[in-house]
Amino acid sequence: MFQVCASGMKSIMLGAQALQTGSQEVVLAGGMESMSNVPYYMKRGQTPYGGVQLVDGVVLDGLTDVYNKVHMGNCAENTAKKLGITRQQQDEFGISSYKRSAQAWQNRVFNSELVPVSVPQKKGQPDTVVSEDEEYKRVNFEKFGKLATIFQRENGTVTAANASTLNDGAAALILTTRAAAERLNLKPLARIVGFADGPCDPIDFPIAPATAIPTLLQQTGVNKNDVALWEVNEAFSVVVLANQQLLEIDPGKVNVPGGAVSVGHPIGMSGARIVVHLVHALKPGEKGVASICNGGGGASSVMVERLLDQSWANKRPKLTLYTRDPCPLCDDLKAELVPYLELVDIQTVDISKKENLRWLRLYRYEIPVLFFNGEFLCKHRLNEELLRQKLTALKSNYQ
Repeated sequence: MFQVCASGMKSIMLGAQALQTGSQEVVLAGGMESMSNVPYYMKRGQTPYGGVQLVDGVVLDGLTDVYNKVHMGNCAENTAKKLGITRQQQDEFGISSYKRSAQAWQNRVFNSELVPVSVPQKKGQPDTVVSEDEEYKRVNFEKFGKLATIFQRENGTVTAANASTLNDGAAALILTTRAAAERLNLKPLARIVGFADGPCDPIDFPIAPATAIPTLLQQTGVNKNDVALWEVNEAFSVVVLANQQLLEIDPGKVNVPGGAVSVGHPIGMSGARIVVHLVHALKPGEKGVASICNGGGGASSVMVERLLDQSWANKRPKLTLYTRDPCPLCDDLKAELVPYLELVDIQTVDISKKENLRWLRLYRYEIPVLFFNGEFLCKHRLNEELLRQKLTALKSNYQ
């Protein structure tokens, strides 16, 4: 489905509705976007004398307000003017986003929600493994305030630095019902408390979350002060500043590890990404709200609550190792796990066995793959730092 920036989040909402109606028991929901591969368009028909004009697919399909026939950056400028949000405020927010993202990466905040991607190279060369976002490093704070405005030359406020960037990315979640989770022996990380959409005038789309979030809070009966974390997509810095102002929410709880200004905004992916992050960032029992505006005058919002899995309260955590024989890398990882044998139970799954064919299809080229209490931990090599974080967090949750 396509709902511009809200597509990834809308897929989660549609997946949840499929579970609620009983039409599905398990749903894979999310979104992706490869903005670097979006083509230029050429009109059909005979090529006229003098050549043709190519149209940028990213701008036409993703960044244009179809009602007012302007770039969405012009809508951001309109919001800044209406609410009195200055260029300096937006630059300060953008700088803060980059610094918060850098700090989050340094603290391994995203480790549990990322899966490395192997990119095949030319024959004979090893795969390039992408395991860390690059965008947050591409910043020069000295030039931040000196860049020209893009959409409004005179007295403009939006620049390339305080707006999100063009990026590739994908995010996904597995949704299921309580009954299906129990039957399949699954251990959910969080539950969807509720979701809602909100409309506004198309040119005011940057403030659409301020219409969706109150509806969500009313439907769920949750007070905004009881929301532990907020994720408001940073399509532009002014989007977050405007919605913080209109909703009167604590900026210290909003986009704590940075956002789209510093890590990028692959249009179809971002709505799912901010939900994924909330699921991993919340502490057991805490609620979080993710909201994202979309061109055309709308926004989607989802509230999730991190679950406390009581089934692990009185037992040691379980590591599941997907391996095969022979596998030198698997042997190395097993050796690295020796110091933790008194703290965890280890289950080994040989993917080469006939009964494990489904795991062979998944992990043939990935082993060794390690899960912690049913949640992906690492592959190829042991991520000891993340394992220790998981063990520490689990211990504190049950004290």
